[in-house]
Amino acid sequence: MLDTVTYVVLAVAEILPKIHLSDWVGDRGRRLQTRSIYPGD
Repeated sequence: MLDTVTYVVLAVAEILPKIHLSDWVGDRGRRLQTRSIYPGD
């Protein structure tokens, strides 16, 4: 029974799009100004 549930959960996880933690967490870690040598990017 546990093997079946584990297999189903893994199969569904492969089908769904990847979830990125940064989408759920705010933009606290991002800089207000760009630090790139190419300011237009």
